[in-house]
Amino acid sequence: SAHGPVIDRIQQAQRLNGHGRAAALGDDRHARKQGAVLRLLTAFRSRGHLAADLDPLNRASKPAAPDLDPAYHGLDADDLNT
Repeated sequence: SAHGPVIDRIQQAQRLNGHGRAAALGDDRHARKQGAVLRLLTAFRSRGHLAADLDPLNRASKPAAPDLDPAYHGLDADDLNT
């Protein structure tokens, strides 16, 4: 049919990730890790002061801030080196 080439291009575009190339199989895992890194950065930007050592006499205890731990976001030591 006359629409065959157009339909083929639309189907091909649907298989692409919007950047003119097919998405790699590992992109989903990479995207999840990237999201975890962004959440960790946001935690440090907003609550990083809770992890700072501001008491030289060690008289006060630090408040709990589990979201400042990379493991809280599903990140491990290998992720911090990439």
